[in-house]
Amino acid sequence: MPILKVALEKLDLNQQLVLKTDQVVGGAGVLQNFKEGRYTVRHLLSLMIVVSDNTAANLIIDAVGMTTINDWLSTHGFSATRLNRKLMDRIALSQGRENTTSANEMMTIFELILETAPASVLDWFLNQQMRFKLPGAFDELGWPIDVYNKTGEGNGVDHDIARFAVADQLVDIIVLTQNQVDRSKTLLDLQQLGLTVANALLS
Repeated sequence: MPILKVALEKLDLNQQLVLKTDQVVGGAGVLQNFKEGRYTVRHLLSLMIVVSDNTAANLIIDAVGMTTINDWLSTHGFSATRLNRKLMDRIALSQGRENTTSANEMMTIFELILETAPASVLDWFLNQQMRFKLPGAFDELGWPIDVYNKTGEGNGVDHDIARFAVADQLVDIIVLTQNQVDRSKTLLDLQQLGLTVANALLS
């Protein structure tokens, strides 16, 4: 989330960035299937949010600068959130360098983005493809509820942050997990929480 916020402030959305083969990483995303090419910042940011593209996120980190992102966090009073490595950086992980955050800080940054970003950026969250967590129990049922969300995954980790919107009613939710043993139970809990909120908004 802070990567997106700082990129929106610091980068020209029409600027083109070059992807080279040695910059491609695995995990979520589609750029790993294309290997090389030129992409606008706008396209990379949309891929970062809509399909959680790790390669796109790393290109943006390189363009903005990890130090710039962390300086922004410090300047704005976010002490728990730090970008200490790029995504899928196994060497950094083996050295114990991990990205950190807190639920309160991530929610504050998320709400700041939703309040200040243009509508085209909000559409990235609305059309986010990882819909199997908080909105998972009702997403394909055609309910009149908009969900703006962004998930995160890792070893023993499942996160989701979302805004549920029905007319002028809004509910923002964040769930961060760690050291989970039974992922199926974690996902079910996330879905049940989202379903409870959705039912309350629609009642």
